[in-house]
Amino acid sequence: MLSDSDAANSLAMIAPLQGEIFWRQASEQAWFSVAAEQVLTSGNQVLTKADGRAKIEYFDGIIVRVGPHTLFTVTEQAQTEELSLISRIRLLMGQIFIKHGEGYYGGKFEVETPSGVAAVKGTMMSVQITPDGQTLVTCLEGVCAISNDLGELTLTEGQGAAIQSEEEAPRPAEIEDWLLNDWFEHDPETIN
Repeated sequence: MLSDSDAANSLAMIAPLQGEIFWRQASEQAWFSVAAEQVLTSGNQVLTKADGRAKIEYFDGIIVRVGPHTLFTVTEQAQTEELSLISRIRLLMGQIFIKHGEGYYGGKFEVETPSGVAAVKGTMMSVQITPDGQTLVTCLEGVCAISNDLGELTLTEGQGAAIQSEEEAPRPAEIEDWLLNDWFEHDPETIN
């Protein structure tokens, strides 16, 4: 049962698609299995195991697909001076696929990683932290960006970028076939 505070701070709903998915509250150490839809609030963490996949629907219309071996923290949702929303998560490992849904109301979605920040400003982007710590960003459609203290790249449909570490500026990167295949495997609606 949600407390009144959690209900007021609800940002999204996570639903399991397959395998093992866990979540925990910001103030707790124990992980809980996601067996059915679960509300996410600021500070919640989500962990998928090797066979785990989940779908997160933000209440503003953004859809996030979560791949296997992924760990992230829901950090916040805020309103900009222009009155649009900005949602943020902190990706610690793994891969996520972000898509603005039919009911998306504007703003952007930011993914903080150890080496930089990726932002989708309209439609579809994936962000992956590879086992060696590199951040890969794929802009499948629309406008995306990747930045850190050393630089920023704006990406459009079909472009990719990478950052090896926080001590390296973002650089263009070819979108490999396996990255596109990941999109279609984790988000079958992308094909339509």
